[in-house]
Amino acid sequence: MKDLLELRDEIDVIDNQIVELYEKRMKISEQVAEYKIANGKPVFDKTRENQKLESLSSKVSNDFLKHGVIELFDQIMSMSRKKQYQLLSAHGICEPIAFEKRNELFDGMVRVVYQGVE
Repeated sequence: MKDLLELRDEIDVIDNQIVELYEKRMKISEQVAEYKIANGKPVFDKTRENQKLESLSSKVSNDFLKHGVIELFDQIMSMSRKKQYQLLSAHGICEPIAFEKRNELFDGMVRVVYQGVE
């Protein structure tokens, strides 16, 4: 059995690769945004994203990993869309979108709004 520090070192190497690939993916996402701007295409394509999630999640060996892949890539695609919307905003195509860093999801002031009978 490998030592804990050795296992953590292996994870660190993989994490660094993931970060490099994420940055590369986001740069390509900027190129996708430029294409969409030039061709009047919308940023969000639900059909494409669903197909992508299905394809990626089918590549893993069990349901736990499938769920994890869906969560991971759903978040990655969300970040990609945010970047694309920022670029559209920079080109004056849509309203600026503010992204704020939050230390906490809720700050104690929560309002729930719903439609229908109470």
